[in-house]
Amino acid sequence: MNAGAIIVTENLRDFRQARESLELQVVTPFELIVRFQKRKKR
Repeated sequence: MNAGAIIVTENLRDFRQARESLELQVVTPFELIVRFQKRKKR
């Protein structure tokens, strides 16, 4: 299952299994901001 969902959390460790089994993207708030900035520059 891959819903294309992104989970934003500071607690990456607790979402490790969900990330691997459900193929979710799990990022920290900082990583999300960096992604948005990179998109904005395009």
